[in-house]
Amino acid sequence: MNITWINKNSAKKLILFFNGWGMDKNIVQHIKPLGYDICMFNNYTDIKYFDNNYDSYDKIYVIAWSLGVWAAERIINNVEIKIEKSIAINGTSLPIDNMYGIPKNIFEGTANNWNDKNKQKFWLRMFSGKTCLNDFSDCLPKRESADQKNEILYLTDKILKHESITTFNWDTAICGEKDQIFTIKNQKQFWVQKAKTKLLITNIPHFPFTQTETWDDIINEKF
Repeated sequence: MNITWINKNSAKKLILFFNGWGMDKNIVQHIKPLGYDICMFNNYTDIKYFDNNYDSYDKIYVIAWSLGVWAAERIINNVEIKIEKSIAINGTSLPIDNMYGIPKNIFEGTANNWNDKNKQKFWLRMFSGKTCLNDFSDCLPKRESADQKNEILYLTDKILKHESITTFNWDTAICGEKDQIFTIKNQKQFWVQKAKTKLLITNIPHFPFTQTETWDDIINEKF
């Protein structure tokens, strides 16, 4: 697992951003920090905890996207930090699940057959078509296919073992009606069970940052 500071300028507000599988900082490089320090977690080839060295911050926010939702729950569940707000975007706590996540056969097919050619097909689904993909092509991750495959195979094994069940409660779950990775049906079926979580349904693809200019937009749920 990688922990990378996207922005660190002694701000008083911190965002812990749990990126999706196969991604890197490039995916959010167009989003302006504007008053936030941003610490990104990605490349979940292992899941490890981190020491709480965030005492200098007045407010800490957790934002997780896609498989980052599952990863965030396991990484921060046992860490004593006061979270101002937590937002899950286009993901669930059960990412490999026929009712509440990605169907098992589709997830395993993606993992086992991941290569340069299939990656391009995945990008089309992630952006829900060529137009959005072309508009945000600069945001595509720069990682090699073999590196991404190692990560998804590790995640497949961990998720199917149902290790480290957590009790983490999200404040808001944002679900995209155009999502072709985590279908809106499965996302809704999962989140409607969570009484403590606000469910926000919006017209976005799996890549949720098409209208996002600042991190404040995400904190304020402007999708």
